[in-house]
Amino acid sequence: RNANLATVPGIFVGNLYRNSAAHRAGFLPNDLIVSVDGTEVSDTAQFYRLVAARPIGSTVKVEVVRRGKRVPLQAPVEQMAR
Repeated sequence: RNANLATVPGIFVGNLYRNSAAHRAGFLPNDLIVSVDGTEVSDTAQFYRLVAARPIGSTVKVEVVRRGKRVPLQAPVEQMAR
């Protein structure tokens, strides 16, 4: 992790499953998720609540910090695997 990211609240993306919704949306390992639909996120529970509030099949706008730059992504909302 980049030492500069220590002051940026968000959710660190570790490993991704190939062909997962996140992978298809363009997330990469080491991304830092900082907002969902314009709402800043600081923890995983908040992230899941924001995404779960959207209907399955819709799209959420997610902003990540990647290599020090903010990158906008659009991710499909899918039912979580059980």
